[in-house]
Amino acid sequence: MLEDLVMDTNVLMHAANSLEERCEDALGLVECLEGNGTYVCIDEGYSPDPSKNKSLIGDEYLRNLVPGSVGAALIAHLGRCQRLRLVPTKVPDHIRRVINRRVKNKRDRTFVRVAHNAATQILVSHDYCDFTVKTREGLRKDVHVQVVEASDAIALASP
Repeated sequence: MLEDLVMDTNVLMHAANSLEERCEDALGLVECLEGNGTYVCIDEGYSPDPSKNKSLIGDEYLRNLVPGSVGAALIAHLGRCQRLRLVPTKVPDHIRRVINRRVKNKRDRTFVRVAHNAATQILVSHDYCDFTVKTREGLRKDVHVQVVEASDAIALASP
């Protein structure tokens, strides 16, 4: 079982979209996370109250996850169970430079920095525009962050 992971918003959105080809995998990961002890990491400053939230990842979740959706329900459940781990975004300068060079989308850089500071250094994402195969390989090699799909995360998170 994984101690923790970072989830890109798109995975949580895919769990609610039956037209998405990876919906089943995203749903499977949500179910897995509901039933095990894995923490989901979010950058510091998260609050479920949008007026108090200072977290970029939390902001994405609050803006994009429809209330009552599977993804929103998972985040609420993890919050109630105290399984949202608030993780700093500050990384050493040489790591920051590598992330900035490899990941063009500034918002996605936050996900990678949080994943770098997480215990298991795993980011679950279905985004192949910002996280191309080459980018994923470079992040794994240069900053030890594995970017995996929900199907891979299920295998890693299952007891």
